[in-house]
Amino acid sequence: MKSLLSILFVFFAVSVKAHPFYVSIATLHYNQESRALEITLKVFTDDLEASIKNLTKKTLNLGFDNQLKDSKSILETYCSETINISNANKSKTMNFLGFENEDDVTYLYFEVGNIAVPLDLDVSCTFLTETFDEQVTIFNLECGEVKKTVYTNKNSSSFNEVLNCQ
Repeated sequence: MKSLLSILFVFFAVSVKAHPFYVSIATLHYNQESRALEITLKVFTDDLEASIKNLTKKTLNLGFDNQLKDSKSILETYCSETINISNANKSKTMNFLGFENEDDVTYLYFEVGNIAVPLDLDVSCTFLTETFDEQVTIFNLECGEVKKTVYTNKNSSSFNEVLNCQ
């Protein structure tokens, strides 16, 4: 009886199709002192590397000794092509500050300077959607005590939010 249960368990475990999910989390924090939007983007490293390889045919090997020397510039170019931010209809440049790896996650850091309040953000994001149709990017917006969460995906790749810092 025990072996029959084991066989049934293996059969059902193999027959159940896995449903992977693809998600990244962006935190946009408005620094009132510097009048800058500080951005941290958290993404699964393997998803990021798959998209980069799909587009450039280059393997970054992020976080390993054999990491590609121009990884930073490749990531900067990719992010500038897939994430755009404007404030009050004025296009802003995201300054890429760098990245770091922690286990299976990569953190990408950006800053957008000279932002006035209230924040009237127009965000467009196609990050990783060229490779993963199911990709969702969750945006956590922080402006003083005001916090809001918005997401983008392949079918809804942009949003506008007005935040008054308090």
